[in-house]
Amino acid sequence: YPLCALAVSDERPGGGEITFTCPVRRKLTPLQFTDPGKLKRFRGSAFCMKVAPGFANRIVDSTRGIVNKLLSDVYIYTDHAKGPSSGNSPGFGLSLMVESTTGVMLSADVCSHAKNEGETITPEDLGKKCAVKLLQEIRPR
Repeated sequence: YPLCALAVSDERPGGGEITFTCPVRRKLTPLQFTDPGKLKRFRGSAFCMKVAPGFANRIVDSTRGIVNKLLSDVYIYTDHAKGPSSGNSPGFGLSLMVESTTGVMLSADVCSHAKNEGETITPEDLGKKCAVKLLQEIRPR
């Protein structure tokens, strides 16, 4: 379905804008989740807005340090936005996903905090935090 990002932004003061269109479904079929399968590949997207482009690379390096120990099929895209398309606030984050042999997908997302909200986080710590969060989804306590 068409999903178009017109502007990206961090949480506050916002400024991000997307459009999404999809057909109306009259009937949904139930899903029988019985076999989670084995891990097949990690995919992700490290993004940064109105900060140095190197932040995204630092996030990727720290994330790979953890997930490469499990699988070698890891690809994390980097995206740096600047100017009017980057919204109103600076920030960075990571969206990480793992796919299994049966098509099951689990994901985790972590974003930096806005100024004066919560403690600051380095790109390396953010990458590690997201990887650990996804691993906890894979193997719950």
